[in-house]
Amino acid sequence: MKINLNDSISEKYIRLAEQYENYSYEQCERIKYALKVMLNEGEKVLLLCIIFAMLGECKAFLFSLCIVLSIRVTMGGMHRHTFWGCFFFSFGFFLSVIITSRYFLLSKGILVGLYIVYIAYILLRAPIPSQVRPIASLTRRKKLKGYSILVISIWISACLFVLKGQWEKYLEWTLLLQMIEILVVEGGRYICQKNK
Repeated sequence: MKINLNDSISEKYIRLAEQYENYSYEQCERIKYALKVMLNEGEKVLLLCIIFAMLGECKAFLFSLCIVLSIRVTMGGMHRHTFWGCFFFSFGFFLSVIITSRYFLLSKGILVGLYIVYIAYILLRAPIPSQVRPIASLTRRKKLKGYSILVISIWISACLFVLKGQWEKYLEWTLLLQMIEILVVEGGRYICQKNK
């Protein structure tokens, strides 16, 4: 059986932690999952930083990354099954943000429409739970919805009233492409459920 370095680190951490705490099987699985996600994401972000730094776009990448991370916490997005699949998809996403933002500025009407779509999505669907990270409590669900609305409101307000020039364009295109990604994922879920 092939075990990668991140799995090995997660397993060793769990064994070490179990010496000091009495974790249930479910708690151990959640901790391992969280560690693997953090290690994989850390590797991916480091590689992307190096590539975008070589392209002279590291600040734009990091800015766009902050926006995406603040949204994906509760709304989800596209997941690839392999590290490299995820890496190349992420690279394509951030490169698309940088390229489109150089040539196109979205109108205020499109931004307001985008805000309405985000709020509707949050009210109807967010937060998106996963099998490893379920959302059992109604109170927690409401808090996550509130967080999502606050984050989107801050980003859209920054677009409309605060940021100007290239940073405004980075923000606009990150928000638009992230919503397109979310809608594609939702469409895929709908088709899968309908075909069952």
